[in-house]
Amino acid sequence: MSATSEAGPDGSSAASSPDPPSPAGGDASWPSRPGPAAGPGDGFLDDGSLSAPLGAADAGASVVFENVGHTYPLNGRGRGRGRGRGTEAVQDFSASLAPGSLVCLLGPSGCGKSTILNILAGFERPTKGRVLVGGREVAGPGPDRGVVFQEPNLLPWRRVVENITLGPDLAGKSKAGTLAAARRYLELTGLEGFENHAPYELSGGMRQRVALARAWISEPPILVMDEPFGALDAQTRITMQELLVSIWEKTGSTILFVTHDVDEALFLADRILIISPRPGRLALDVPSPLPRPRTYESLVVDPVHARLKREILLAMRQPDWVI
Repeated sequence: MSATSEAGPDGSSAASSPDPPSPAGGDASWPSRPGPAAGPGDGFLDDGSLSAPLGAADAGASVVFENVGHTYPLNGRGRGRGRGRGTEAVQDFSASLAPGSLVCLLGPSGCGKSTILNILAGFERPTKGRVLVGGREVAGPGPDRGVVFQEPNLLPWRRVVENITLGPDLAGKSKAGTLAAARRYLELTGLEGFENHAPYELSGGMRQRVALARAWISEPPILVMDEPFGALDAQTRITMQELLVSIWEKTGSTILFVTHDVDEALFLADRILIISPRPGRLALDVPSPLPRPRTYESLVVDPVHARLKREILLAMRQPDWVI
């Protein structure tokens, strides 16, 4: 698979699409959804290959990554890979997120996805480049960005409703307003009737619902999510994905969702940013052509879904897929 880089009209770097793999059986006719001819906005180029516009900033983007790089320093004993220079986790990562979009970072374990998320959340400072939120450079955590971690991290001594209201309580918000907001998110997450339960009385899926409500109760314009459903069983994971989309459609938040699961990315995302193995770089930027609402039952028989999944899997298995 090969790709070439070109300068866009704004001077940003853009890459042409990789050479498309041949469909199974050598049939040159790919299934396509009826309607206008496929183009970059449909996830495919005219030749049938994946769209890959790299590094271009969207007008009015709520989040912009500008040539972000991050290197972790050596440990105190000077051991480990990257001896003498540290471990480079992310390299020249540039991307932008449109307001209200749901974007997935997809890549193998250890490729730097969580580092990119932590930089946006303000938990890490990049060693190169910068991240802008609403036009301002990220210098640390802030109330404009909610975070959902891989583990719910609930406080065991607080009831469900008290875990949900933790942020507003610490910020000194009005009790009446906070409880009204908590009731809304208890309803949206299907936790009505469990508000007085302790975390140990909940299943893993229900604890993650509490974590979602806790992140959303302050209504941050941006939500960053680090594989929050990875530890759940398959059926519960699908339920949580459907719940996430339903709340996102009601709130209009911008979401950056980290995953290594292609099916999860295809179900959730408006765009899929595929990250190369470490050091993590943006290898492909794939707009999803799949319409909403989506269900797993409809996607498994959708030829466009099958084609897109196949292209992504083949791209990620190529030895020279990094652009």
